[in-house]
Amino acid sequence: MANQELTKEYVLGTGQDELDRLGLQHRIWADAAVSAWKRAGIGPGSKVLDLGCGPGFASLELAQLVTSKGKVIAVDESKGFVSHLNQQAAKFELPHLQAYSADAQNLQSTLNDKGFDAVYCRWLLCWLPEPQKALAEVKKILKPGGRFVIHDYFNWRAMCSAPRSKPIEKMVQAAVASFEERNGNVDIAASLPKLLRETGFVVSDFSMHARVARGGGLDSTFAWVSTWWHTYGPKLVQMGKLSQSDCEQALLAIDEIGRNPDQFFVCPPVFEFIAKAP
Repeated sequence: MANQELTKEYVLGTGQDELDRLGLQHRIWADAAVSAWKRAGIGPGSKVLDLGCGPGFASLELAQLVTSKGKVIAVDESKGFVSHLNQQAAKFELPHLQAYSADAQNLQSTLNDKGFDAVYCRWLLCWLPEPQKALAEVKKILKPGGRFVIHDYFNWRAMCSAPRSKPIEKMVQAAVASFEERNGNVDIAASLPKLLRETGFVVSDFSMHARVARGGGLDSTFAWVSTWWHTYGPKLVQMGKLSQSDCEQALLAIDEIGRNPDQFFVCPPVFEFIAKAP
């Protein structure tokens, strides 16, 4: 798939570098996702919506989990990502997986399906200007008692290296500033218990996933962190959020951690919610 097909631009970008990073990211977090899906009762015959599916790494696994007896609908604003996912569904012969371009804050305008057993939403709400609208849309399409599974951030600023590095801290601050400029909220999980309750959901499961990325080539999680910064650091320079010199110093510090098994990265905490629809 050519990069120019990905025309709907996220704050993180939708080019081939981001596709590669998202693939690695999904593999790192797949265990948490599958565990949450199972606890939400997703299995053969389930009808599931993957909300903010991106290029569809989770959607493909959900389609395998529900089997041909079930159905997976995947939606994303990026027409390029949607096209990519539909191509993958055809390639792997998963006719019960279909992807559509839609706004998570206004699903009813493009998505006619209702009666979903579950909705999965990972790292989407933190990018929405009005996440409460997305919660209301999810409520409309879930069956009574259906489950809403969410993975999202709180305290993204906690990302840091050990030992601490001023250049890396500066790059983290620049990244958060770039998110906020696009109306992103990487503290969204702090608001979700209240927003879910006000929308009518009952939170049945609430937990946090903490990850450490160890250097020295011993941990694939470090590859995820390193890939993220080597992809996004230069974009911060292009945006004027970080100087070229600061970016180069931070990336050199990251590479040094990658060579040293005594050093590590603290990853941003990911919070998990499983909420029950009324």
